[in-house]
Amino acid sequence: MLGNKPIQRVGALVVIFISIVLLVGITFITQLYRNALDSTRSWVSNVVSTEVKQIDDVFRLYLANQTDSAGTIDERSLEHLFSIFSKNSILGPTGDCVFYRRDSLNRTEILASRFIEKSTLDYIVNTPQPFPHDTTKVRAFLAKDYRGSEVIFAHSYLRNIDVYFMAKVDIDQIRTPFYRASIFSWIVSIMVIVIGLFLFYFAIKPLIVQLRIEEERYRQLFMTIKSGVVVFQACKNGREFIIKDVNQSAEKIEKIEKGNVIGKKVSEVIPGIINFGLLKVFQRVYQTGESEYHPVSFYEENRLKGWRENYIYRLPHNEIVSVFDDVTEQKKYEFALQASNESLEELVYITSHDLQVPLISMAGYATELLETYKDKLDNNGVYCLKRLQTNAERMHKLVLSLLDISRLNTVKYPVENIDPTELVNNVLKDLSLVMEKKGVKFKINIMPHIQGDKVRMQGVFQNLIINSLNYGAKIITVGYEKKAFFVKDDGIGIPGDQLEKIFRPGERLKKVNTEGVGMGLTFCKKVIERHNGKIWATSGGENKGATIYFTISGREPNAET
Repeated sequence: MLGNKPIQRVGALVVIFISIVLLVGITFITQLYRNALDSTRSWVSNVVSTEVKQIDDVFRLYLANQTDSAGTIDERSLEHLFSIFSKNSILGPTGDCVFYRRDSLNRTEILASRFIEKSTLDYIVNTPQPFPHDTTKVRAFLAKDYRGSEVIFAHSYLRNIDVYFMAKVDIDQIRTPFYRASIFSWIVSIMVIVIGLFLFYFAIKPLIVQLRIEEERYRQLFMTIKSGVVVFQACKNGREFIIKDVNQSAEKIEKIEKGNVIGKKVSEVIPGIINFGLLKVFQRVYQTGESEYHPVSFYEENRLKGWRENYIYRLPHNEIVSVFDDVTEQKKYEFALQASNESLEELVYITSHDLQVPLISMAGYATELLETYKDKLDNNGVYCLKRLQTNAERMHKLVLSLLDISRLNTVKYPVENIDPTELVNNVLKDLSLVMEKKGVKFKINIMPHIQGDKVRMQGVFQNLIINSLNYGAKIITVGYEKKAFFVKDDGIGIPGDQLEKIFRPGERLKKVNTEGVGMGLTFCKKVIERHNGKIWATSGGENKGATIYFTISGREPNAET
């Protein structure tokens, strides 16, 4: 069924897209933070290097201006200089420049600091890194200070005055802006997701409602349709199929319960499907995607048997659907009707065959009476005997026509290659005297070969040509055009209201008396239909001739080969 899977997928795609954007944003912020961390390390290292150089320059200048011979700086002047440098706020709000010494017990004596009064600490920076005495190399480290806060620091040893110099920056000073940016990004992203989903839901809400209505409608149709419907899920790369859904009609037809078959293989539930040939159809439809019709066939297994007609389709999600009907009762009626028709045809054949003898006798006795007692009969007696003779002969022809039509189903000829031109020439040989007497001209156009019953097809051409002769034709043309054979004449034509009636048994044009009994075109129609073809008539109107067209699709459906 339809479901709301498309909506769920679109919603999932929206969430995934926003999540990806959010992830990219956080990744970008994280990378910026790392770059800022590296830049701060380099910056702190440069500050130490620069400050050390400046301190050396200041001390040299200070010593150069001293007049005493000692050439040293007194403690008070030294502390004053340290205080000036340590109060430098170039490193930001958490930055600090510290001057300190270490004694033999590894205690740290703070000489000057921006945040710490002169004091002694057990340590100033907790780091496993050794404190180098080489002032040419200054490196920045990540560690914790005396407060337990993470810092980036760099330090150097001032050899001339036996003092360490360190610059440090709290990590929070670097991290806080990025924390804020990340939190802001999360908040904005969540708001975008919520607002986006909210707008998305209300934008597609009518579609959701419509889809649910359609789903319910198709569900009702699926469950109440007279035909059985089974939905299959392909497995094993389309070699086997699992029953996914079954409607009520399918349960009734196949005598199964939905709850007992869902999730089972079709070959387990309906084992006869393999011999029935339907499993191969499933496999082809799954592979090609082309729907197939499995014609009415007899299905049999231990549990049930009957006639089934199947239509198999593939859904967009590669599910296979079988729509089928149980036509067992219909086939029973067809078999009964066929048996009845065969009995009726046999009766017609026997009756028609047996009627020939009395009809021939009647015509013979009428002729005998006319020849023997002609002089003794008055005009009314002669007229009655002639009418009796004519009607008996006409009835005999009608019986022969009925026999020909009944033989269409009782007598069968092999299907063979037919040259229509040859058949028409055979008919012309039989009718040559009649045509010569009536002064009829005949023309045969090129016609393609066909497959069919040669004897009956010659009868078709013969009846159509005789029909043209009976209705005043002087020029008759037989040929093939626009995928149809035709017999065309210039006779009296056919009224528009009789173009279809002329193929009915016993129908003739009333304004012309002919020797026919009105069964010739009926015979032609029966033969053409047995060749899966069609026959029809056209006419330009009164005295403008008529044309009989017919098509041939191939061999007779019931012919023996």
